[in-house]
Amino acid sequence: MFIAHINRLIRITVTAESANDGAPRLTYVADPMCSWCFAFGPELATIIEETGLVPDLVMGGLFVGPNALRLDRQLRSYLDETWDRVSAACGRPIDRRHLERSDWVYDTEPSCRAVVAVRRMDPDVALPFFSRLQQAFYVDGVDLANPDEVASLATTFGLDELGARRALADPEICAEDFGWARSRGIGGFPTLVLHRDGEAIVVSAGYRRAAPVLRTIKTLLGG
Repeated sequence: MFIAHINRLIRITVTAESANDGAPRLTYVADPMCSWCFAFGPELATIIEETGLVPDLVMGGLFVGPNALRLDRQLRSYLDETWDRVSAACGRPIDRRHLERSDWVYDTEPSCRAVVAVRRMDPDVALPFFSRLQQAFYVDGVDLANPDEVASLATTFGLDELGARRALADPEICAEDFGWARSRGIGGFPTLVLHRDGEAIVVSAGYRRAAPVLRTIKTLLGG
């Protein structure tokens, strides 16, 4: 059954890549304000620990530009229910003060822009910064739709204030990331992609526990 699942996974999700990619690697497509990405954080940490593969981080863009959502009764109800499920899945509480505001807009682009800017400065800092943004939004109640709040967090990871504000004002800074995800048919997050032998294979789409993802990766790598 498991091997049949792997064969179906490859057949559906393989995307041709350059044959000289080298050693296996992972790409993590996500958004700092994505609820199920927050839940997936501990699972991703386990996957990194078990495989030794620290993923490249690509911003998918959950609710960006004209797709940002103004909070209304329907969205509030949806988020409240979703966050209950997320908390149950990962055992982590979620601060809900944003749901009490009448003026809040669920705009994930400022945080995506900040991640790209920090990654350009130092790729090794990108994933820790991404995790800090998740902590800020889901646990500390920081409004990541507010560029000032995001810029302040970025400066604590080595990005100077002027650089942070320039990045947050740049409408094109995430274009390559968003385009990478769209060109591969990735529209939901979190998504984890394994690159090996010139192929890109989605090994996890949406929230999943680490154990089945690890089995998939190890099977694909011949382990």
